[in-house]
Amino acid sequence: MKILLAGFRDEQIRTLSGIFPEIDFISTDNIDIGSIQADGLIGLSRLAFDQVFTEKFLSENNTIRWAHAPGAGIDKYLFPSLPSSNIVLTNGKIIQGPEVSEHAIALLLALTRRIGFVTKGIPRERIPYPIELRFKTALVIGLGGIGLLVAERLSAFGMTVDAVTETNMPLVSSLRKIYYADQLLEALSLADVVIMAAPLTSRSRNMLSYDQLLAMKRDAYLINVSRGGNIDLNALMEMLDAGKFSGVGLDVTNPEPLPQDHSIHSIDRVIITPHLAGCSDQFHERNFELIKANIRRFSAKLPLINIVDKLNGY
Repeated sequence: MKILLAGFRDEQIRTLSGIFPEIDFISTDNIDIGSIQADGLIGLSRLAFDQVFTEKFLSENNTIRWAHAPGAGIDKYLFPSLPSSNIVLTNGKIIQGPEVSEHAIALLLALTRRIGFVTKGIPRERIPYPIELRFKTALVIGLGGIGLLVAERLSAFGMTVDAVTETNMPLVSSLRKIYYADQLLEALSLADVVIMAAPLTSRSRNMLSYDQLLAMKRDAYLINVSRGGNIDLNALMEMLDAGKFSGVGLDVTNPEPLPQDHSIHSIDRVIITPHLAGCSDQFHERNFELIKANIRRFSAKLPLINIVDKLNGY
């Protein structure tokens, strides 16, 4: 069995070779991957995986049966030929929950405690009074490994937490009510805080556009830690220019990165971070443990962990 490794350090490759001596691990660095008839492709870093896992790669490597994307977002890999291919795609969903949910809370607190105004040099007399989260209503859109942890953390602040999802969920104590996508407008109208944590698919693209943003409370807070394409930036700018929203926190945008001269940068109640919610000191260790577990299962012909539904896109 041969498995291609993208973005792995030499010591990591040696570790895997020691654990799985029956598998030939091949680094994708400086080789012609088209000439290798491999069984799998594993990405440890997104940049290295992006360079290898392309539509051209799919057309030229008909022996690949498994590919692992390191992050949770896989929208850029949903090539038209992928659903019909024999490749089982896995990814880093679930394991990115702790850091991304913490980043969502960090953005929210920076807005509600007015820290963003301070970092932008706004004089104290011009800074709006901070607000408490306790007893306010939050809406989490998307209840995967990130959204569930966001809901858990918001509940700990004393918030009432609702959620929008397309699947039936366990009745955990951190959630008051589950809405489905066709009830989105109703759910948005009740929320003081909305946190977008849904994957980007053909159905979720621009999920929050003009009508949806208009349905939200005028003084609501909006946070996006999923994908920029889930929120219509032009519609958001129209709302912000009209004075809507007490605060907006974006770790992702569309386009990304935003041009430095984009007018959203001049709005005091907006905080933008450069797509770093998925970064942490512990993620790579969790990712490596997941990879080892899936290599063991792949070798034993067992079902893999974190399989992506190639039709639904998550």
